[in-house]
Amino acid sequence: MGFNIRKYKTHNGNKILIKASKDGIKAAKKKVIDKTRQFYGKNVQVLVSTLNPIIIGTANYWSPSVAKEVFTEMDSHGELNTSS
Repeated sequence: MGFNIRKYKTHNGNKILIKASKDGIKAAKKKVIDKTRQFYGKNVQVLVSTLNPIIIGTANYWSPSVAKEVFTEMDSHGELNTSS
């Protein structure tokens, strides 16, 4: 899980944007899918207690970056894959 770092010139100087990499986002999605499938048909509380540290850790890792779009994408990813 890495970051993409870009430096832009603005009229006030330089601006640096740090975003989560596409590979990092893909890996986080895969990890959530794998854990969800692993606990399919089992106790929901066990699934939630397993996913919470993964989700919280990933969110904390991405939090210092420009992550609004990534968090929105991850939220909708969970909604789209509930029927799978």
